[in-house]
Amino acid sequence: MSKKQDFYLPGKKKLEVELIAPENIVISEELLFIHRIVLKFYNIAINDPIIGFHFANVDSFSKHIPKITAFWETQLLQQNSLKIYSSNLLEAHAELKLNHGQINRFIYLFQSILDEMIKKEISNKEIIIKWQHKVLFFQKKFLKKFT
Repeated sequence: MSKKQDFYLPGKKKLEVELIAPENIVISEELLFIHRIVLKFYNIAINDPIIGFHFANVDSFSKHIPKITAFWETQLLQQNSLKIYSSNLLEAHAELKLNHGQINRFIYLFQSILDEMIKKEISNKEIIIKWQHKVLFFQKKFLKKFT
């Protein structure tokens, strides 16, 4: 089963990534919601003047986005229904050599999306609140490790 999410930013790069579950696995509404948020973040971040250049070396967004979706599913729902191994977040970003401003920009963009979605997605409010806390948790970890 696959679900396609499409977010368009006029005049900008646009990602369309299908979420494909392993055979006999149904994509839950919660997982689809997580995928939508991840994809929305990437569609904004790849075009961002401060952090967008970090995405130039992503070989395949069709592999990367589901991996990030799986990471957040594990963090938020304690599940890994996509059966994708997700590496250590800090180690995976070490080669980017992020500075303080770039880390805060990532967090700002992500939190802005979550703030927007909490107003629209009443049924996912609990997930969004947990996600907001997780993002701040990872911000502290990133700032401690990289700055």
